[in-house]
Amino acid sequence: MFIKLMALVTIPMIIMGIVSSLIYVNGESARSELQLQSYSEQITREYENVFSSLKEYYIEVANEDAVRWLAQQEKPPYSMYSDLNRAQDSLQGNYFVEKYVESYEFINVRSGWILDDYGMFDYDELKNREEAEQFLEAQKEVPLSAYWIKAKDSEKYGNHNLRKQNTVDLSGFRLVIKKEYGAGDLAWIIVVKINESEIRQLLPSNYENMGYSVSVLSDQSVMAETNQKLTQIWLEKFSEEKEWGAFDSEGTLQIEKTTKYSISRTSGATSGLTYLVGFNHNQIRKIGMTFIFASFAVIAVIAVLIQIVRVLVLAFANPLNKLELHVKERDIQLKEFLLSNLIKGEMNEGKIKDALGKYQITEYSSYRMLGMACKENDNKEILKREIYTGILETLPEEIQSKIFITPLFYGDKMIFVAGGEDDNAAENQTAVIYKEVKDFIAEHFLYHVSCGISQTFHHLTDIQQAYNECNEALYDQTNANKSEGSTLVLFDDYSMLKRESNVYDIIMEGELVQAIENCNVEESQRLLETMIERLDSKRVIGVERNFYLTRLLTVIVGTTVTHGLLLEDVFMDSQYNTFNRIPMLYDTEKLKEAIIKEVIQPIIESLQKLEDGDEMGIFQQIQKLVRENRGNITLSECAQTLNYHPNYIGKIIKKEKNITFTDMVNEEKLMQAKYMLLTTEMSVAEISEILMYNNVQNFIRFFKKHIGVTPAAFRKEH
Repeated sequence: MFIKLMALVTIPMIIMGIVSSLIYVNGESARSELQLQSYSEQITREYENVFSSLKEYYIEVANEDAVRWLAQQEKPPYSMYSDLNRAQDSLQGNYFVEKYVESYEFINVRSGWILDDYGMFDYDELKNREEAEQFLEAQKEVPLSAYWIKAKDSEKYGNHNLRKQNTVDLSGFRLVIKKEYGAGDLAWIIVVKINESEIRQLLPSNYENMGYSVSVLSDQSVMAETNQKLTQIWLEKFSEEKEWGAFDSEGTLQIEKTTKYSISRTSGATSGLTYLVGFNHNQIRKIGMTFIFASFAVIAVIAVLIQIVRVLVLAFANPLNKLELHVKERDIQLKEFLLSNLIKGEMNEGKIKDALGKYQITEYSSYRMLGMACKENDNKEILKREIYTGILETLPEEIQSKIFITPLFYGDKMIFVAGGEDDNAAENQTAVIYKEVKDFIAEHFLYHVSCGISQTFHHLTDIQQAYNECNEALYDQTNANKSEGSTLVLFDDYSMLKRESNVYDIIMEGELVQAIENCNVEESQRLLETMIERLDSKRVIGVERNFYLTRLLTVIVGTTVTHGLLLEDVFMDSQYNTFNRIPMLYDTEKLKEAIIKEVIQPIIESLQKLEDGDEMGIFQQIQKLVRENRGNITLSECAQTLNYHPNYIGKIIKKEKNITFTDMVNEEKLMQAKYMLLTTEMSVAEISEILMYNNVQNFIRFFKKHIGVTPAAFRKEH
């Protein structure tokens, strides 16, 4: 019964496959026969257009003054360079013609000298004179003044088929333009050899894939072909041109017992070339056989149907899994962006509620923030971004589900927010998150952690303040001890510690100002470190700490005003947020490093340069020009504006900053780009346009090359 059922199903399918194959083969063969003549005419037209353009060009050249001038010269005009150069340019061809021209000869038959693309020489110096004279005699018999010829192969000399000096190359396919005087005498003749390699480039490569072969023939010579065997059989069967005439413009040609071509032959009206286009019927028959094979495959298809269904289900499930993973990653990125904006204080209550609703995040009544950092092992620096990102990406789902919004790498630490229905619930959740994250990092990454925890807060608009509390607690001296295990500091306890009075040393402040004004970098650094360490030892926190740091920065910057320096000449635009950022640094070493490198050193450098005289003034003018033009100025333009030699400008820059002018404008572009990325909402494309980049990709590559990240990544990180 099963066999009968299989036969009842498969036999009609096999018959249908055979019938379908016959219908396809017959229909495609008929269609291909109709297209054969169209393709043949198209190829002929493409080639003939090229040859016609070449012929028309050189007919025009023959009537130009340059050629008339050559014809009038009774001997090689070696000394008339400009006229000779103009004539050579015309003979070599314009931008379209030049690539099709392999070589040319202008033979002044009347005066007895020759000009080719190798040079000029007298007719008496011609080394293949007999061959050349036979050629010239033959051309006298041709009644046309412009025509194409296929000359016999001429002797070649030297390596790489280089023509011997003082010879006339008469090989290959050539265009002849001649001028007669008297009764059949030649005045001059132009012979242009066609670059057959460029001609072969005109063959359409896609025709072969469609089953069509193309050959371009000049008499018995092959100029271009896509099927060598077809061309060979054609030439053997129709060895003489008179037999070609017996062959209709369309017909068939048997290549092998199983291979038959339909042939279309056309002749070029301009060039006299023969164009063969053949269609291989085997390709259609092969495709037609697939219908029959498909019919036989039905039996196997039915037998393995269940297995195929299983494979298909798995195949369709895989893209869905990838899509689900992509959506999940995208959701995490958006949540990280949300938490980052909350920390920056860029969202009001309305936007916060909309965002939480959009991402289906449950809002709590109480929150606490945890800031965590890995302690260094064996005093080796860790790659924070790489390590912290790896930790956050591999956190178990069980831990992540307990974290409000999402864990985040922000600044130089990992951020976690715990939420609860009341203060007690938020505190318990904080304890759970701290323990589980700490244990996970210790087990899988072998690091101890330091942790700072903010006070309880009840509104997400207060999350920026919570972040500051995290920072202060995280960088407390308790956490700074790397020899201990994991440590934890609560801001609740940290803020209640008793602090001493008179934490700000006015006398030392004056000494620091004096050291800066004396341009003493080492003394300035020593005094600053002492003042910062005193503030730290006296546990100054919160608003009071920010006040003292702001006062210290104001006093330091005030030294520029007393010496008549403008702040914009001392600090770059990219440092616009330096004085807002420095008080937010809670790591003592980073705080000292930032003040020294970003504030004190630029001031001392400016004071030192102020003493250097005129060159400093010129350098400031250069800086001003570069800044005003946003780095879009060349060394020549800068030198011309300031009325100095470019080498002098480069020397001053090298002396003042030990960099090149190019480095200087690149630094300015990078500073402008960073400034706009951090202070505006302009897109990367708009910023690249302001900085005069024609292509936004060029700007992105330039930025990433110097900064290490793309503009979008830089904006997100900061």
